[in-house]
Amino acid sequence: MTDEQRTVEQHLWRLFDSLRGHFSTDEVADTLLWNAVDWKTQATGLLAPELDVLRRVAQHVRSRNPALEPALEGAQEVLDTYTPAQIRHYARTLLRPLHHYGEFPTSASLVKVATATLTAYERSSRTDGVQVYDPACGSATLALDVARALADQAESPVSIAGQDVNSLTVQRARAHAFLVGADATFSLSNSLEEDAFPGRQFDYTVAEIPYNMAWRNNLAHCTAEAARRDGRFPAGLPQPDNASLLFAQILLSKLRAPADGGGRGIMFTATGPLHDRGGSAIRTWLLDQDLLDAVVALPEGLSANTSIRLFALVFSNSKPKPRRHKVQFIDLRGFYEDAHSRRPERRVISDAALDELSRSLRQPKPTSYSRTASVNDLSFRQVSVLHHATAATGKPGQHHVPPLTKLAPVTASTETWRTARYTATPPDVRDVANSQLTMFDVDRIFRTNRPPRALRDLTQLGWKTARLAELTEHVCYVPSAKAADRPVMLSAATGEQALILPIEPHLDAVIGDPGEVAPDNRILVLRTRDTHIDAEYLAGWLNSSLGRRLRSAATGSDSDSYVSPRAMNLTQAWRMADSLLIALPELPVQREMARTQRALATAGRHLDDSHRELWNDPKRRSDIYREANRLIPSADLVGLR
Repeated sequence: MTDEQRTVEQHLWRLFDSLRGHFSTDEVADTLLWNAVDWKTQATGLLAPELDVLRRVAQHVRSRNPALEPALEGAQEVLDTYTPAQIRHYARTLLRPLHHYGEFPTSASLVKVATATLTAYERSSRTDGVQVYDPACGSATLALDVARALADQAESPVSIAGQDVNSLTVQRARAHAFLVGADATFSLSNSLEEDAFPGRQFDYTVAEIPYNMAWRNNLAHCTAEAARRDGRFPAGLPQPDNASLLFAQILLSKLRAPADGGGRGIMFTATGPLHDRGGSAIRTWLLDQDLLDAVVALPEGLSANTSIRLFALVFSNSKPKPRRHKVQFIDLRGFYEDAHSRRPERRVISDAALDELSRSLRQPKPTSYSRTASVNDLSFRQVSVLHHATAATGKPGQHHVPPLTKLAPVTASTETWRTARYTATPPDVRDVANSQLTMFDVDRIFRTNRPPRALRDLTQLGWKTARLAELTEHVCYVPSAKAADRPVMLSAATGEQALILPIEPHLDAVIGDPGEVAPDNRILVLRTRDTHIDAEYLAGWLNSSLGRRLRSAATGSDSDSYVSPRAMNLTQAWRMADSLLIALPELPVQREMARTQRALATAGRHLDDSHRELWNDPKRRSDIYREANRLIPSADLVGLR
């Protein structure tokens, strides 16, 4: 924040604090906004836009307390001293006070993301003015700030068009545009039912609609619009509980045609429209038409009204050749700073995030925060996987092995996918009918399918890899000691030696009778296939640093969302076992590794005992030294004689 902006906010917060208890924050903000419009009309002689609703709010507040007049006159005197930049910040602050009229005001962070995104691309060769459209404009902070940045970049005038369903919000947008001197037209209308600017096309479109907004009340109009050959919903309709993908089509319908230079758009959305099944056909259409340019994952807490994770979808109907039939994914989730106490948002985007965003869009080479995927890599089909375990138990009376539903790329055959994934005891894999799904999954793009380098190095020794589920004959999921059915589940697994694998990867896997050695945590009790695996070797592998890393990666993998260990059930635990990679040398090598691990563990315990004894009984130091030197010959020890 600049010193000029800080001066503006300090003045406004003093005003708000002095009037606290007399008026609501909303009333004060609207009254000061109208007062600023009145100041500008007097100072410039310009005609104010139609603001009847806003004027009536201000008149009502002033009539309730005439003592407010000196504060308003003082505010106008302060406005006389402000620069144009300070007046812009004055209006923007009034449109984002402590309370937000039950709407979703666009935060400064999201405005910065949109501005950095749209100005990162090279401007087209058009020489006439730039036009921006927002179908859910609210108080127009997003459209006005983006327009100003584009005007600076293009060195040409920018005009703005927007529409919104709330009359007071539209008048706030008009007042906002008037104060900053913008060329803007705002219409009171419902974008889902009416195009307020028919026939007009725009260079840029922007939108932040209320997240997860239902559109059931607009169903009849939207259905009719989708049925029209030239309608604004050519990809069809999503599920009625989320309108985001309807607005995505509206944004694209208003872009200038590619033959006329094309256009770009940006829309902020929650997670659902990127993954949900009801929107899959629309996402497929976006890829088929090559209209999606980038997906940007943002930190949580950037919006004023919610802490949910947000994403930016970046659209283009005229991609340059190197970007065609590809989608760039940019992960900015770790780039944030905590907001100060006066801000309605919990977090703000960092300058480093904006730099990374601009750099990634200009140079779409793979980095730690940027990946580019072919459109074919974003479509999947479901396959059903059934492993050949004899039984699986996750609750009393359950014995069947749960089938797993997984996503396979549409570009690979079922047999190819099965062969690439499983090596020891491949399961039965079948396609699920009518199950194709297109997803814009940032985590899936950044999660590599390649095993860690340390595991690849072991394969150079001739070691194979397998999934834990392939090596399992019988599995039992036992909940933690707090669960009521824990004793029943544990008794079902008691009586035989088994591998006990805690769900939490920091805990050790052990071999033994579960009734005797099982920890109180959530565990999988596994009986392995003797022809493939030495159980003691398997426990050692799972407890190694690489094994723990793979255990951590397998928890919640191949799932639509992260599954906490606290909420895990048998199917989710079995899914974890299906994802967990095991290094699998020949059986004699496994037994030799297990024997060596056993010897090291014994020696380690012996050394620990000797270390304690050294300090408890220093007179035995020579004996302890000689014993340690036999175990681990060391030049350092020799030098201590």
